[in-house]
Amino acid sequence: MREYRSYQKASANKGCLEWKTPGIYRILIVAPTGAGKTVIAMAIVEKARRAGVKKILMVVHRDELKRQVQQYDSDLIVESIQTLVSRETFPDVGLVIVDEAHHYAADKWSRIFDAYPSTRMLGLTATPARADGRGLGGPGRWQRLIVAAQYPELLEAGYLVNCKVIRPEVYQGSNLGKDPVEAYLEHTPGQRGFVYTRYVADAERLKEKFGLKGVTAEVIDGDLALDERAKRIERFKAGETTLLINVHCLTEGVDVPAASVCLLARGCSHSSTYLQMVGRVLRPHPSKKNATLIDLPGVSHIHGMPLDARDYSLESGIKRASGGSGGVKQCPSCGSAFHPAIMRCDNCGFKFAVEPRWKPKVYSLELEERWAGDATPGDVKHREYKRLRKLARAKGWSIGWVVKCYKKLFGTAPCLDDVTEDERMAELGRLLKLARKKGNKPGWAMYLFRETFGSWPVR
Repeated sequence: MREYRSYQKASANKGCLEWKTPGIYRILIVAPTGAGKTVIAMAIVEKARRAGVKKILMVVHRDELKRQVQQYDSDLIVESIQTLVSRETFPDVGLVIVDEAHHYAADKWSRIFDAYPSTRMLGLTATPARADGRGLGGPGRWQRLIVAAQYPELLEAGYLVNCKVIRPEVYQGSNLGKDPVEAYLEHTPGQRGFVYTRYVADAERLKEKFGLKGVTAEVIDGDLALDERAKRIERFKAGETTLLINVHCLTEGVDVPAASVCLLARGCSHSSTYLQMVGRVLRPHPSKKNATLIDLPGVSHIHGMPLDARDYSLESGIKRASGGSGGVKQCPSCGSAFHPAIMRCDNCGFKFAVEPRWKPKVYSLELEERWAGDATPGDVKHREYKRLRKLARAKGWSIGWVVKCYKKLFGTAPCLDDVTEDERMAELGRLLKLARKKGNKPGWAMYLFRETFGSWPVR
């Protein structure tokens, strides 16, 4: 009998309980990268067979996923959605499992729901959202959503590795904060990883530039023949190739745990695409201590850190649990929905009223290092504290500013053992002056002083 993690068993049990509710047939389980969504599906398959269900269909959206699924259970009927829709014949089964279920809001693929109106269906996804803004729920679609686990708990349990983010200080829009080859060689030389670009021509140019620096790279794009794509992926898995440069490919279903670098050399308007891309490098492996996201356009300023907790819903998709999505705007050309700061639609290429950017500008900015809140290694926290202190002294900013910035990054206050008594008194004077300006009592300043230093000022 297969061993299951506690949250895998719990989400499988919740799904089966939901099916006992009259009129509830379609359950969607959200299992982030590393949670093991296929294993959760197998737990439900076991329960279904014990309940007498003999025929079970699993639907995938790529032929190469068939072999992966059948390795788990050879008795499953496994078909691609393209085959089912083109044949217009759907097997008579007692349970339907749909992998990467966020794709099935598309009009053509949603025919799977029409084919099984009262058959129990299980949907699996790491990202329950679509770039076109369509909700996954509604009449005839998914009816219940279950979250198997959150990124922080998977990190804490060791099912994911921590992720260092290298990015510009501010979001760059369609531009890049640094040359991709320079950034890779500076921060992650020799490490295996995925590079994401928008155009095939850009990918080919990057391949040549990496090659001139002695870094082996190959390009994967949607027009590549399946057998050639498989060969390139196998060379990458074997370590013969260091980098795979992707053009709208390899955001789902490709697991190479030894890969530790995700390099974004393109924008990313939707959080689901962002999470899928970074998710390729979050799995643990003996050869790596952590993953690294080299975020050259700075999209993590918009979508959050890769291991942030998320809120999920069938109506609005994915939001950062700590602060929401920051609003949504819609492409007037194709209807895609994305963050207001995005100025070019990922889906159709529509550009909003800004300076035309047929080719992104590449700057030579100093990239900053970010981790996942309080899980950040101590030496990195200390280095960042020293940087903030140095910047505050140069700009004439208060120690309170340093503490505020540090808390925003790591969720806790820094150790202020290097702060002099003169600095403490200067901060108290600044707060008292601010209190008078605002018409507040001195106690207000005393309270803020304690929030900064952890103790009341000495009288």
